[in-house]
Amino acid sequence: MLEKERSEAIANRQAPQDTFLGKACVYILFGAAEDGGKDEMAYIGESENVASRLLAHYAKKEFWNEAIILCRTDDDFNKGHIRYIERQLIDLAKKCDRYALNNDPAGTSNEKPFNSDDKSVADDFIDDIKALVEMLGYKIFTPLRESFRTLPEMEIETTDDIPTFYIIRGGAVIATGQPTNDGFVVFEGSQIAATESPSYPPKIKHIRDALTQDGGIADGKLTKDCVFPSPTGAGWAVLDNSAGSSSWKTPLESGVPPAECKQWKTFAEWRAEQDNMSATDALSE
Repeated sequence: MLEKERSEAIANRQAPQDTFLGKACVYILFGAAEDGGKDEMAYIGESENVASRLLAHYAKKEFWNEAIILCRTDDDFNKGHIRYIERQLIDLAKKCDRYALNNDPAGTSNEKPFNSDDKSVADDFIDDIKALVEMLGYKIFTPLRESFRTLPEMEIETTDDIPTFYIIRGGAVIATGQPTNDGFVVFEGSQIAATESPSYPPKIKHIRDALTQDGGIADGKLTKDCVFPSPTGAGWAVLDNSAGSSSWKTPLESGVPPAECKQWKTFAEWRAEQDNMSATDALSE
């Protein structure tokens, strides 16, 4: 794997010591989104001559400033492998919906068929790519609901340790979500307020407008998971008010439908408990 800045990738296009650049590779270009609701853009490609391909992208694609090049150190991968890997990565990036993709919406040509053993090796490499790319700080392949292995300053290791929070109005659940490293994720199917009051936060309006443009809101509900900067921001989107942390609640009664629960813990109360636990653990070390 190589991670290079745009200028470095082009300057090194003839460097023989870069053995990665002479192999069948997949690569990902990263940069700022040119328009639309997302801040970041990416392009996923494959090549057996990645140096020449990057040179072509340097001339035709202006958005990118970082390139990650990924291939095996042996020569076991052929065009069929890397086309399959490219297609799977593009599909995964679309599903995660974190980056605007600069790829042709029509997609790449169908990958060449290969046997189950080859597919297994390619799938293992895809798993490695997902882990490496996330380790470098790019969450292009990380689903919103799985974007936390640990929350900052909290002793939380898996999504199972994170409670689901609800907003209840009129005896019914109108929104569901969870905190993540990225903010607060409001789940698909949650209600989005039809109004925007004068004090509606500009950042939440930007997210709302982007969702409206790309079909993320239909009939007043989210059609996909969406991350907001905080529970308060998510509360604005759902209720058009600043109730925020006090509106999001998790039930204290097990086996009871959320809308029927009588005992609740607000997000603010839950977060305070986590902070206290972290402080206690720190003092005991």
